[in-house]
Amino acid sequence: MSSINSPENLETYSLLWLDNYANSSSDNRRAQQQLQKLIPHLLTFEDDYQCFQYLTNLSINDRIILIASGRFGRMLVPRIVQFRQITSIYIYCMDKRANEQWSKQYSKVNKVVTRLNELIQSIEHDYTQQYSSQINECLSMNIFNTTKSSSDEFLRFQLLIDGLIRLKSCELTDRSELISFCKQYYQSNPSELMMIKEFQCNYQSSNALDWLIRPTFLSRLLTKAFRNENLDLLYKFRFFLRHLAFQLGQSSPSTSICVYRSQLLTKEEIHLVKSSIGKIISLNTFVRANYDENQCRSWLNSKNDLEKVLWIIRIDSKLRCIRPYGNIQSKIREILFMIGSIFSLDEIFIDNEQIWTIKLTLRSLEHVPQLKSELSFSELNLFQFGQLLYRLGKYEQCQKYYCHYLNQLPDNHPDLSSCYQHLGLLAEIKKQFPHSLKWFRKALKTCQTNQHAPIHNSIANVYSKMNDYTRAIKSYEKAMTYFETDDNNNHHHHHQSIITCWNNIGAMHDMKKDYNQALECYNKALTISNKNQDSETIFIWRNIGNTYELAKDYKQAAKSYENALKLIDKSSSSSVDEIYIKDIQTSLRRVSLKV
Repeated sequence: MSSINSPENLETYSLLWLDNYANSSSDNRRAQQQLQKLIPHLLTFEDDYQCFQYLTNLSINDRIILIASGRFGRMLVPRIVQFRQITSIYIYCMDKRANEQWSKQYSKVNKVVTRLNELIQSIEHDYTQQYSSQINECLSMNIFNTTKSSSDEFLRFQLLIDGLIRLKSCELTDRSELISFCKQYYQSNPSELMMIKEFQCNYQSSNALDWLIRPTFLSRLLTKAFRNENLDLLYKFRFFLRHLAFQLGQSSPSTSICVYRSQLLTKEEIHLVKSSIGKIISLNTFVRANYDENQCRSWLNSKNDLEKVLWIIRIDSKLRCIRPYGNIQSKIREILFMIGSIFSLDEIFIDNEQIWTIKLTLRSLEHVPQLKSELSFSELNLFQFGQLLYRLGKYEQCQKYYCHYLNQLPDNHPDLSSCYQHLGLLAEIKKQFPHSLKWFRKALKTCQTNQHAPIHNSIANVYSKMNDYTRAIKSYEKAMTYFETDDNNNHHHHHQSIITCWNNIGAMHDMKKDYNQALECYNKALTISNKNQDSETIFIWRNIGNTYELAKDYKQAAKSYENALKLIDKSSSSSVDEIYIKDIQTSLRRVSLKV
């Protein structure tokens, strides 16, 4: 295998050429240069097994146009024609009639050609239609369902888009950073370097939309970066995303409309749509939709095994608080929806032409209550963006942005301590406990007095995970001292923090097998809680029961577990997890057998 470009493809499409003479012929090499203007990532193979192995390791989101010789085509096409990633195949050969005979049964074989010019023109026409219509894109959607974890993905993606758009940007520096990256990535591709130079000279915030809809490096990189959640690359695009969102909002139609989109989906994707009728979905790509239904239907003439789909999208122009959408200037009348636009999935049915119709209605972000409370229009700095990534579970990237922000801060900046604290938490998550302690100690040196308590508490948690229970107890005691002297007006939070400290100290004594000391701590926590019927008191009784059980006093253990369960019965709090309740019930049954 040889690569005409970087081995890592940051775009969706690749062009594969399988032929013994793919690189040995000067005509073939010139053809590759021509094709690279369309699809920069071009790989050549002289072995069908290597080509097959490469195809089997691709992401389901990748798309491949394959050129194969007649001999290799006969061997490979039957094995790979069903791959979702393969959109079209071209047989480049000497014997057109013979290769047309065996290949006519495979719908993805678009053409058998004997001349290079015809091959290039056919691929150019095919790829341009695929790219502009988005017909071969996989179904990239998240579903909002209040009872399933799929909603976490829905909300996480929405918050990521929101964070990138709101992230503070220095336009000239950021654009320069993106241009430098693109020049490096496309360094061996003269046609792309010319396009990058044009972008460098001519880009303005007012033409962001034009750059997105053109089939250039910009739209190709951005589309795949979102699909793979390549945060390092998305970060470089943040200025462009902000410009794009603003420009789309300025070009929205003034009347309510209905637009259309054609697509080819697998049977599994159709099943997913069917099971999601009535739900809210987000489409996680930039969606182009056509005003002309007939034109969309005309693109659904594929003979392959995928299901033909026509999306019908209704838009109410009175909607507010939406991901922006707007008219785009192209050869046909089209609408572009911002990535992450949300819709209600209203209906799906199949017509007499075996075309699936899927009806959507554009919805406001406020249609999802969790989004309404989370989204904001205020600008984010790097620390706040790092906090968002921390919430999204992207810890490696999060650490990178915290450190980048730290390097920008003067010695007396109020965010220093918070950065150190979060770096300490990240190191703790990665079980890098010495590093975690280092960051927390730095946080102590730079924080305000009212921040000492949570930092000491974090240090204690790390010592606990290191099995250094004596130091953990000392740190919890320090935290409690600060909590007790804190004049915070939130008395409930103040008491809860002290109760948690006594609980934690008790747990450390349990680990040291100092059961009398542990019980003393839990009883102090119980006294402060005033034996209320809240979840904290339930947890204290559970801990007391556990300590008595460890001390082999099963009678007292049973009484304590019973007290916890009685409080659960009386409590109206929904904060006690069902699994936790079952754990207490199991513990009670266990000790009751030993009484």
